[in-house]
Amino acid sequence: MRKHVKLVLTGAIVLGLAFSIVSCGKVSPNKLSSEFLYREGNPLVGFRILLNVGSVNDPAGKEGLCTLALSMLANGGSQSLTFKEIQKKFYPMATSVGLSVEKEMSVFTGTVHVDNLEKYYAIFKDMLLAPGFHEDDFKRIKTNQLNFLEKTLVSNMDEQFGKEILNLLMYEGHPYGHHEAGTLETLKAQTLSEILGWKMDSKYYGHKDFLAEVQKRLPQITHEDVNRAIKKYLNFENLYIALITQDAESFKEALVNNTPSPITYAIPNMPEDILEEDKIYQVFPLDVKPENVRVVQATSFFQKEGVPKK
Repeated sequence: MRKHVKLVLTGAIVLGLAFSIVSCGKVSPNKLSSEFLYREGNPLVGFRILLNVGSVNDPAGKEGLCTLALSMLANGGSQSLTFKEIQKKFYPMATSVGLSVEKEMSVFTGTVHVDNLEKYYAIFKDMLLAPGFHEDDFKRIKTNQLNFLEKTLVSNMDEQFGKEILNLLMYEGHPYGHHEAGTLETLKAQTLSEILGWKMDSKYYGHKDFLAEVQKRLPQITHEDVNRAIKKYLNFENLYIALITQDAESFKEALVNNTPSPITYAIPNMPEDILEEDKIYQVFPLDVKPENVRVVQATSFFQKEGVPKK
């Protein structure tokens, strides 16, 4: 049976709380929930504030807006303090505010010693509930987000870069089909006024709360349901594989020609049975078709939505 293994190789250039802010909409405080986890003897107080908002809520043509808007809260000044002033106040407390933006949710985090809790919370609360949305913060955060996509991700994070390529391949044309930071094209076009006017909805899925729907359905899934889905969707003969390499064309040639690839070890005196198995693997035919291998320069990614064609 013919194997359809599709690969994307990147080229030699790779070196190796719903808050009352206009941008996220307003939600009644009655819909908010909280949980307190006490650990005796622990002097640290940690905050995790989860929003059912993520990159799937980015409007079409404005990919990266969710990350940019929420970063203005986590890494920007409040109405009473500039970001530099906040950093100066946080420094002696050895603390900060963190942010993680995913596809379906975003989380603000913070940890502080209990002795500094009152001072920390006063600042933390203002950052989230009374953000300053200063123009200088916007320019700095936007530049950092652009640099991450254009330089850090494609040049210094090979493993993560490969995962993001797979994500683009699997979800092309789907709300999941772009990086949480967006694309260079859409990010460059975004303005502070768009951050202030951003609205969220669940139009992609047709129900009010995707995560609540998952939590409702998940307990109903049976062992047989899982096996049925695996047999239907996980097919080793139809794979997407993303590889990061310096000499992509040569790798492609060796791959499609089934060139033997001997395995070497830094550790001497490997067990003989492993070495014998290696002899099988190094000549195992993969039957990869040239037309299914796409070589793409690393810097071509994240310019626009989707996977670059060439």
